[in-house]
Amino acid sequence: MTRTTAALKLGATLLLAALAACSETAAPRPGAELTLVEPDTGHAGVPGRVAIHGTGFWLPIRTDLGGGAARAVELAARIGPAALSEVRLEAAGVVTAAVPPTLPPGEYDVALTFPDGSVASRDAAYRVVSPIEAALAVAPGDLAPGEEAAVTITVSSVVDLPVRVGPALAAATPGGAFVAELGELDATLEPRGVTTVPGTLRAAAGAEAGADGALTVTVGWSLAALTDVATAQAAVRLVGPARLEAALTTAPAA
Repeated sequence: MTRTTAALKLGATLLLAALAACSETAAPRPGAELTLVEPDTGHAGVPGRVAIHGTGFWLPIRTDLGGGAARAVELAARIGPAALSEVRLEAAGVVTAAVPPTLPPGEYDVALTFPDGSVASRDAAYRVVSPIEAALAVAPGDLAPGEEAAVTITVSSVVDLPVRVGPALAAATPGGAFVAELGELDATLEPRGVTTVPGTLRAAAGAEAGADGALTVTVGWSLAALTDVATAQAAVRLVGPARLEAALTTAPAA
């Protein structure tokens, strides 16, 4: 055997060994379908975790024939525009992942992208809600022209993180029939904390009776890098003229 022939055989052997050192075998995977996300709701500004359920979740296996090691190829997941991290295929039909705290309130589609480029998705499968809740009370709700009602806004944190809240703003309809005034709100709610904002609602003296209206309040909040508002509304009504008390005296007949 000449030196040239031996060198060629050695080169071929080394090439085959290199190709065999890292091989990828695709497991048969039917069309994947995403059926359920648990939990299906998260809070804006708060990181979380989800379990994505479905069928046909299979991954290619990359095998190192030289070292004997084998591992599944990674897949990608997202909720709306946000990429999820720590994405793992835990079992057939179950993928777990970490959700970032960057999604504002809204409904979002959820999608898994497999190494071959195929995608399994579900529309409106995950909902992000506000980290606070606002409740509004107006007493009394029926006002005559010139009368005034007490307004109370209750602001509650529903997360285990401090939330900055404020300001609180009010708008009454129909315009010109009611005037609302609220106290100041600029505070940090402790985890699961509650605060209240007092105010008044006055029916305009010259307003026309019989009008159905509403008082709407918005409460600003900020958490992490997100800023938004929570909204609450109460029905109000403008009834007849201001109630007057009068005594009628009848003169005795002559």
